[in-house]
Amino acid sequence: MFIILWMIPLGGLVFSFLLRNDFLKQLNKNQPFELIPDMDNSPAQKSQSRNIFFPGKGADAFYPENSISQSGKLYSIEQTEIERAGENGENPLPKTPLVYRYGKHLFETHCAYCHNSNGDGNGSIMTKIVLKEDEEGFPGPPDIRTSAVSREPDSRIFHILSAGQNLMFPVAYKLNTTDRWALVRYFRTLQGIEEYAR
Repeated sequence: MFIILWMIPLGGLVFSFLLRNDFLKQLNKNQPFELIPDMDNSPAQKSQSRNIFFPGKGADAFYPENSISQSGKLYSIEQTEIERAGENGENPLPKTPLVYRYGKHLFETHCAYCHNSNGDGNGSIMTKIVLKEDEEGFPGPPDIRTSAVSREPDSRIFHILSAGQNLMFPVAYKLNTTDRWALVRYFRTLQGIEEYAR
């Protein structure tokens, strides 16, 4: 009887040791259970990911109403309020090589997948996805180098980036105000309006 009582806690210790050191994975290909779930396995909201609590929204859904984000003021003009886009004013960033290079970096990181590196709207998402017979392709974005877009004031392009347009989602939740103005500067180089010192 005494030996059996000692075997129970000793067996528990051996089992715990084998479990914690992943020796049981060799016997069973299923994920072993955790005695204490680790914090890094929790469903935490990752940066620039789809909101797991509020479908169709980004990380901005967590901001309390009328709060100020660390990166600046939240964008308050609705997508359809085009006439209010002028309230954004002129581009406050100087026409310097640093601003253009930063805008180019942001464009290649966030925009080129749809708009292409030259802005013609034939990015890899539009051209390289193989569709099945019954699937409809994603409508391509406009060519941002056209004369119609070139005639738009900086404030209107900033508004499109901030609030979105048609099927394009707003990028204000992941790019701060300075980032968006730098993108506008780089757009002007693609349109041939401003020079980019390479």
